[in-house]
Amino acid sequence: MKWTAFKAYNWHEFCAVVGQRPNVSGWKSSSLSHGDSQWTGTAGPAANLALMTHGWPEGTRRIVAGVSALTAAQDDLSPQWAMDVCGAFPDVGAYLAGDIEHMHSPDMELAAPPVLRLFVPGAYPSEIDPWQVENFGIALLTLIDSLERDGRQIELVWQMSAACTKPARKNSKKRVFTGQPPCCVQVTLKHAGEHMDLDRLAYAIAHPSMLRRSSFAVMEQFFEFAALGDNFGSPMDYPEEAKDPDSVYIPRLCPEMYRLTTPATALESLRRLVEL
Repeated sequence: MKWTAFKAYNWHEFCAVVGQRPNVSGWKSSSLSHGDSQWTGTAGPAANLALMTHGWPEGTRRIVAGVSALTAAQDDLSPQWAMDVCGAFPDVGAYLAGDIEHMHSPDMELAAPPVLRLFVPGAYPSEIDPWQVENFGIALLTLIDSLERDGRQIELVWQMSAACTKPARKNSKKRVFTGQPPCCVQVTLKHAGEHMDLDRLAYAIAHPSMLRRSSFAVMEQFFEFAALGDNFGSPMDYPEEAKDPDSVYIPRLCPEMYRLTTPATALESLRRLVEL
């Protein structure tokens, strides 16, 4: 797969690259802006870096509460069981009724694989509001929590994929694709078997500064990302030709594909779009 620009980091590398942004020049300075705090969720780069390194306690509390509420209300996602003449444990009612197949047996065809690499979308349009990002994050963390409680080991990768664009004509606000290969920033948030760090995941998945300050801060340090254009390109799904067949890629976050009114509607959209 050919990329115009591609950068991949673990979490600590990513924080270090974001942290050096105020000290280096770049092709754009959007991540350094002290305006648009409602849009980015932070007042400036220092406040954003503090969230990255020290956590987001208020948001984490909201997200934990949201995940707990959704987990209590959602359908059982545990492995399905079939009835057989032998199995893990008996169905007392069926046994007393004389049913030969009175033992619960796990349906092995539906057994979850031991490790699942999950790519989550980090790019979304500018019109997406911070509360919509948070609703999506709560839904996604609920899904991850369910998968891990069912025995799967999750490796979690945040990815921002964007297509390169340019103005349709001079002084035009309309943009068109340039035909160049896409750009991507990837951050591994969690390795398989690693403890789920909710402070980290709450920020990375449910806070708009992950994209609008941190990812932009990385992109601004590498001039090959300038091919995206002044609006940082157009959000896109991870390219098919670059996908690992053993991984799962959650579609890009956009109003046309997700109902983001509440965490519950966001979770419903995720279940509809992603087969796990």
